[in-house]
Amino acid sequence: MSERLVYQDRVTTYDNPEKRGWFMGPFMEKEVLKTDDLRINFCIHKKGWSRESVPQSPNEKTVVILGSGHLVYWFDGDNQFYHLEKPGDYLVWEPSIHHISAAVEDSTLVNVRWTIKE
Repeated sequence: MSERLVYQDRVTTYDNPEKRGWFMGPFMEKEVLKTDDLRINFCIHKKGWSRESVPQSPNEKTVVILGSGHLVYWFDGDNQFYHLEKPGDYLVWEPSIHHISAAVEDSTLVNVRWTIKE
């Protein structure tokens, strides 16, 4: 009998804090979640949370998609704030762009990073 192609789980940062919500990517143990080309993260941020970006691969683009709440982003070299306020609002940015993000309200979002093929 062949291996099942369906896998279900729940992403929690509480059960696995070292993964910080990342559930798909090259660092995963389960083969169905392991890939070198894509990383996916689910985040829950409480109102008042903020953070500067951490260094990422110079070959990865990023998209963040708001599930609920209100997040604001500011990018180096850009003179405006980007607000994600409605479910489905998203931002996409090129590799290695420094930014700051903050939760104006309790918020959930999905981060997707993918490798640019040369």
